[in-house]
Amino acid sequence: SIKDVFKVCFKTTTDSSIQWLQFRILHRILPVGYYLRKINIKSLDNCGFCEKNVETIVHVFTNCDKIHTLWTELSLHIYRKSAVNVEFNLSNIIFGELPLTCHNKAINYVILSMKQYLFSSLMLKKLPTLIGFLCHFKVKFNVEKYAAIQSFKLHNFEKEWDVLKNILE
Repeated sequence: SIKDVFKVCFKTTTDSSIQWLQFRILHRILPVGYYLRKINIKSLDNCGFCEKNVETIVHVFTNCDKIHTLWTELSLHIYRKSAVNVEFNLSNIIFGELPLTCHNKAINYVILSMKQYLFSSLMLKKLPTLIGFLCHFKVKFNVEKYAAIQSFKLHNFEKEWDVLKNILE
């Protein structure tokens, strides 16, 4: 249901920076070029990655040629490392992979982390790369694992991540 879309990030991670990013995406208040031009903060709304199209939320996270390629590379990387076939598309990138199952929780965490990496790259005016994302993801993953250890939930964490345990190797 549509209500589940708003719960995905909160059931996937306790990282408030990722939750806040997803909240702003879903409420269309993320400060991308289109929005900043609309509220008269910027005069131009070109994409910071491709510099051709209007920088909308959908464009930045899915439609930009440079970003679309990155999602494809990530999908191939996941398949090579874990034999799990993940197809990233507009729906699961923006809203999350539903229903929220153990398998989908891991996929959702990858998607949320990628969106955080993409938005950080956009703000830093740097072109994102797969290697850059994997480094970003490894740090985020280790923080989540440490939090699971601290809260005595390592068994649940390992069960949820079993499907994608090899992608960081």
